[in-house]
Amino acid sequence: MTRGSFEPDKAKSLEWLGKAAAACHDGTLRLLKSISGAEALDMERRGSLRSPRDSAGPTAGGRLCPKTRWLFALYLRILPLAVAACALSAVGGAAHARVVHEELRVPVKVVNGTGAAVAHDIVVTLFYETTAPRPYPLLVINHGRAASASERAALGRAKYSDASWWFAGLGFMVAVPTRVGYGVTGGEDVEDTGPCSRKKYEPGYAASAEQTIRVIAAMRVREEVTKDRTAVVGQSFGGTTSITVAAKNLPGVQAARKVDGGLHARGILRRDGDRSGSAVRL
Repeated sequence: MTRGSFEPDKAKSLEWLGKAAAACHDGTLRLLKSISGAEALDMERRGSLRSPRDSAGPTAGGRLCPKTRWLFALYLRILPLAVAACALSAVGGAAHARVVHEELRVPVKVVNGTGAAVAHDIVVTLFYETTAPRPYPLLVINHGRAASASERAALGRAKYSDASWWFAGLGFMVAVPTRVGYGVTGGEDVEDTGPCSRKKYEPGYAASAEQTIRVIAAMRVREEVTKDRTAVVGQSFGGTTSITVAAKNLPGVQAARKVDGGLHARGILRRDGDRSGSAVRL
């Protein structure tokens, strides 16, 4: 098992700073209004510092009056300082709340498309926030399926880092398995559904669903994970895997969600009929 801290990427950091700037913008306006009582600040909030020519208003002759110019200049000077103060405060808080990631191996046993049993250990990456309330609800995120063997081998370690970091921030223990036949887990392609002209979906989805169920069982052994609040999410092939898991009505699995479910998933959903639809409890 390996463990380390996870930092959000630069794009997320910039997005966060943008939100901090917007919040500090509003706070600075409220501060200035409280110390001056200037109605010009209400006009600035509405995006109209300039008003019709009215010598009795905050502008005179179409130009900002001295008082309004002074307040606006003060606002422009205070805003960068306010943003910096907000950023430093948030960073100070973040030092005590961080997202940790761990890597572990979970033994699984599945049946491939020819009916042969295959035993293999799969790599699972965990994300969780150290200060979130415990026990954590569990969220399993399943990856998709590339078309070629070389692409599946090149997957590396499935992480969905940005999504996992976000869900961990909501209080979930996030588990992202790299299934048999992919990336660092390796092994044979147990999820092969055959050529397009003769597709057999059930064995492939049964193999991926069984791996997901093994991950859920392994996580529920941990005392910091709840046994009655689990959600499964997946993209493409992993999305339809989530629906397959939901169709089994496992105790404690309360929600399932597919994103861009792939490989003509409608075929398996038609054969499952109402059972698949009723199992999705969102």
